[in-house]
Parts: sequence; C-alpha cells; structure tokens
Amino acid sequence: MQYCYHIGKKLRKLREEKNITRKELAEKTYISEETIRRIEKEENDPRISTLYSLCENLDVDLQLLFNENKKNCDRLIEIRKK
Repeated sequence: MQYCYHIGKKLRKLREEKNITRKELAEKTYISEETIRRIEKEENDPRISTLYSLCENLDVDLQLLFNENKKNCDRLIEIRKK
C-alpha cells in the first residue's frame, strides 16, 4: 500500500521523545507490542484506526503524519520537474 512511507519512523521518534516504551504504548492502546514494532520498522501498513489510537496516546495529531509526507512529496515533484 505504501501510504505510510516514513510514518513508522515518525511514530517511533515521537514515542521516544516522550520516553514511552513500546510495551507502555501497547498497554495504553490495546495494540500488541509486536504490531507497534512492525509499524515503526515499516514492515506493514497500519489501518487508520490503529494510527489514530497511537497518535491519540502520544498526544499528536494524526494529520501531522500525512501532512509532512505530502509536503515532502510535493517538494520532490517540483525538484524533478526542473
């Protein structure tokens, strides 16, 4: 699916900035620690509901994950046009 390009890395960074372990996040969200690991390592494309739950528990806006990707993609498209 690839809509989650770099989202896993962003989620991991946010989690680590808040000093929350995968285990703690798993307990808060009822999402398995293994699933969180796979999302962070970008081994799977999570459902929007999963991303929403993770973001909610990390106290960040879900839109942030997608907006940054769109900005980066738009910049790359402009660079390639030149």
